[in-house]
Amino acid sequence: MTVHSSSCLSLIFALLTKRFLHYIRNWKLLVAVLLLPLLLFLLACGLYLVKPTETESPSIILSPAMYGPGAYSFSK
Repeated sequence: MTVHSSSCLSLIFALLTKRFLHYIRNWKLLVAVLLLPLLLFLLACGLYLVKPTETESPSIILSPAMYGPGAYSFSK
């Protein structure tokens, strides 16, 4: 079955119209589907910009002794 571009565009327009009417009738749906994800995305972007100050930390020497007497090392 072949789908023509004009019928495909009319299907997309019908789907968008249907979604728009659902959002007008049910504002909770609009908040849950569009606004809540947008707000969470903006919050994540804002928190990404807040970075702690970078300070040079001293190097840590790792050894099995740090983890108690039952820790073993399998590499040299």
